[in-house]
Amino acid sequence: MWKDSCVDESENPDRRPRRSVVSYVRRSPRMTASQRVWMDAYAPRWVIDVAHGDLATSVAPQPCLDLTAIFGRRAPLVVEIGSGHGETLTAAALSHPEVDFLGFEVFEASIAATLGKIAANSLENVRLVCADAVSGLTHLIPDRSVDEIWVFFPDPWQKKRHNKRRLISPEFADLAAHRLVHGGTLRLATDWESYADHMSEVLGGDERFELVSTERFSTRPVTKFEARGIEAGREIRDFTYRVVGDGDQFIQQGTSLLFTHSIEHHSKSENVELLRQDDKHRKSEVGHGDPDFRQDDTGGEHDDTRDSGMTGRMG
Repeated sequence: MWKDSCVDESENPDRRPRRSVVSYVRRSPRMTASQRVWMDAYAPRWVIDVAHGDLATSVAPQPCLDLTAIFGRRAPLVVEIGSGHGETLTAAALSHPEVDFLGFEVFEASIAATLGKIAANSLENVRLVCADAVSGLTHLIPDRSVDEIWVFFPDPWQKKRHNKRRLISPEFADLAAHRLVHGGTLRLATDWESYADHMSEVLGGDERFELVSTERFSTRPVTKFEARGIEAGREIRDFTYRVVGDGDQFIQQGTSLLFTHSIEHHSKSENVELLRQDDKHRKSEVGHGDPDFRQDDTGGEHDDTRDSGMTGRMG
């Protein structure tokens, strides 16, 4: 049974997180000049400062985040694991201002790229944490406080000896089941058949989760990861699971129905247009013709990781 690990540092002054297998390789891609501008200008406003553990991307045991104070309100919460360059996070936040979004991402260049999009759209319902999401969910987020968790296109770790690095595991399912509200939603997507089978096996074997859909989550824009999978001829597989509550009274809780009927009316073309507008705005506002500027540029390293935030890439 998963135990809530949010702690009072004064009661555990010597407690340290154990090193563990993570689902990403952090190559620390170089930030472009524009990304440095965005990070310096916008991180104090939108990036949550947390105490880190022994690893640069880990989160030390500490009191849970006061999300009501951070967002300035009490609202449904969506957590995206591996938010990448923020395409999904910012599009959803713009479409759904009454929902709060928290993105976990380990790559600073990706955090900076996301900050550019957030600032371009003046989004107040998004915050970012530059840290491993498993560690963050463990030490920062209280039980029964998250309405949806999104994990889109996590690193598949295809080689058998690397399977232990996959984000989706019985341990992760246990963590998600505790952090999600009763009736809350876990959304997954992958373009690798073997990982899709693995996801189905893990979640299907956990009686706390009920599969409610395998249709594409239309709120998700087509990111470069999905586009590459399609171009390579791989089938995109989506899974939407709901945490089964103690009775029917829990089924209407969470934001799953809200997302189904409200956000999903935005078409792929509208999402693409949103990103184009963001890019144009950022170039005129902070790019200033910078020859190093490229939309979602991470210095060429992030593309190979696919998995950025704990993570698996929820986005």
